Amino acid sequence: MKTDQYLTSNHHLHHKRSVVRILLRRAEHLVSKEKDKAKEVRHIQNTLLANGYKRWMFKVPSRPSPSSQEKS
Repeated sequence: MKTDQYLTSNHHLHHKRSVVRILLRRAEHLVSKEKDKAKEVRHIQNTLLANGYKRWMFKVPSRPSPSSQEKS
């Protein structure tokens, strides 16, 4: 059963940003077709906005990959 309910305003901002990052990363890695991937990202954004998340939360900077850290 799909509820589309996620962390609310009672939770720490860091945790809510983690939810955004994890869901977007999951869509990126598990959905193979670009059309379906775009549809899933829109669904994630609409659902989280309906749960009180702010638009700026979707601009989560990506973490550097472990290989790029080794080069530094």
